Amino acid sequence: MLNYTLAPNPVLSFLSVGSRYHRRSGGITTRISMDRPETKDIARFFDNVSITKHCWLWTSHKNQKGYGRFRLHGSRFLAHRFSYELFVGPIEPGKQILHRRECGNPACVNPNHLYMGTNADNVRDRELWGKGRGKGSVKTGEANGRVILFESDVLAIRKIHKDKRCGYEETAKSFDVASSTIGGIVRRHRWKHI
Repeated sequence: MLNYTLAPNPVLSFLSVGSRYHRRSGGITTRISMDRPETKDIARFFDNVSITKHCWLWTSHKNQKGYGRFRLHGSRFLAHRFSYELFVGPIEPGKQILHRRECGNPACVNPNHLYMGTNADNVRDRELWGKGRGKGSVKTGEANGRVILFESDVLAIRKIHKDKRCGYEETAKSFDVASSTIGGIVRRHRWKHI
């Protein structure tokens, strides 16, 4: 059983500004005319949530950045914003709903893992957590979630080519990567940090 209560009279502020529709990238509606979510809408929201020991993970549709998308009355909303307004309260104009450092999972809709902040807070968090677009924000080597080769593989590839035991094509087949990847590793254009 959940130990959470809804915000007092949760009127979703991103749903309650006249009849104006505001669209952002990805077609996510941030404002539409409506009083409050109905019980069936809240139940449908939780049908798409998997509650783990720490996070409430959104299991339905997600955008390209991994944030949950929730459809309500024909419009799409970001699931973590819906959760925040449902359990915490209205979102102030110009504010964003951010994930706390201990979570950092865009699919999480646990209201304890969310806080209201500014765009500057969001940029700061991205840079601190290595998720931004600036220098040092891209994870390299084994820290990158899309890694195919490991440091031991890279060192072995460099040793093979230092000793001139075989060509790029043959090495690429044995490591199941493209020959251009092998060339980049040998010339130190890839995996520069080791």
